[in-house]
Amino acid sequence: FLLFFFLNNTATTEISTEQIVGSVKCVQETGVHGAKNKEIETEDHLKQISERQIGRVEKELRKLDTNAIEHQERLNDIQNQIFKGNEKMDQFKLQMHWNQEQLEQWALAARQKEEDNLTLEKYKRADEIKIKDLNLLILRLTEQVKMQQDKLEREITETQ
Repeated sequence: FLLFFFLNNTATTEISTEQIVGSVKCVQETGVHGAKNKEIETEDHLKQISERQIGRVEKELRKLDTNAIEHQERLNDIQNQIFKGNEKMDQFKLQMHWNQEQLEQWALAARQKEEDNLTLEKYKRADEIKIKDLNLLILRLTEQVKMQQDKLEREITETQ
């Protein structure tokens, strides 16, 4: 009986040991499996975060590209405005140059006219002086003529 009990007990112990080892293996496998599942879930979560971050970065890149295009267009517009402004400035300078030449010609003509007027005034004064002198001469000569006529008349009257 004891032998039976011992054999039975040994068999039970072996079965129990096998069950314990199996249970431990199962728990270990379940723990490893759970850890693997958690690792996979973490990796999936990190992958989703990375994909969202990539999406945000791509969106930001598109936004920056759009901004760069807008800035380039604004720069082109401003450069065109500057070019047109420079053309207008050149035309204005050319017009001013022509106006300057016309102004110089006008000033030259005005100076010549002024010189002509001064010369004319000078001749006019000289003529007025001559006229005055001639009028005085005429008066003197007229007086002399009158005196001579009076003298002649007296002589005529005296001789008659």
